[in-house]
Amino acid sequence: MALKHVVAKQIKTTRLQMGLTQAELARRAGISIRYLSRLETEPQNLSLDVLEEIAKALRTSPSDLMSPQKSKRAEDNSPEALIMEAQRLLDLAGHSLKSR
Repeated sequence: MALKHVVAKQIKTTRLQMGLTQAELARRAGISIRYLSRLETEPQNLSLDVLEEIAKALRTSPSDLMSPQKSKRAEDNSPEALIMEAQRLLDLAGHSLKSR
């Protein structure tokens, strides 16, 4: 499978696991909904800058998005991964772990 197909699948899979719409992910990554939709459905080349912004928005790494393996996010029980998962859940609820 070509890398661009792997990335497309991982972006969509991770987005859905996080409960994000395309509109929400696009907003967080600073890209258009149309571009994100095309990335997910018509795999194409994308810049490393865009890949990095999407990875940040999905609270994962670019390397996870390039791996055909199951996302490390789902299996990682490190403190950092647990904090990222807690923040994801709080984001869904409209809260934040950031200092106030």
